[in-house]
Amino acid sequence: MLFRSALGRPEKLRRSLCDLGTVVNDVVFLVEPSFRHHKVRLKVVQKGELETLEADAEQLGQAVMNLVLNARDAAGPGGWVRLELATNEPGQCVLRVFDSGPGPPPEMHGQLFEAFTTSKPEGVGLGLAVARQIVESHRGTLRFAPRSDTTCFELCLQIGRAHV
Repeated sequence: MLFRSALGRPEKLRRSLCDLGTVVNDVVFLVEPSFRHHKVRLKVVQKGELETLEADAEQLGQAVMNLVLNARDAAGPGGWVRLELATNEPGQCVLRVFDSGPGPPPEMHGQLFEAFTTSKPEGVGLGLAVARQIVESHRGTLRFAPRSDTTCFELCLQIGRAHV
């Protein structure tokens, strides 16, 4: 799976019927060696059957990859990342990316999805901006959903055919 970057220039979506579970599994296959190297545990939980989306699987894969790699970095050695997939009411497919890291500092919460915003010394700050741009181009949402004990980013997409 090769990913196309969309930041700064809208790319035409190449929509086809796909399943978010397959997109997530493809990303997990690619990142598992990196997780082992960084000593971060990775788990995928699918709750129920996922329904079909009309989407650009490559671009969604890039968004998921960005979220997963951010979570890996945030969790750090000895930490964990959990991906939860579910079909929500009404007609939404949801991916929640949880990690055991401390989460972004509160003063950054309002700018998390802006380009070049990062708290990592070696980071560029494009991962969340690109992910949100891709998700919104699919008429979905990507949000930071802080929990008391974990960090969570939630990606929601409409199930079925797009009305674009």
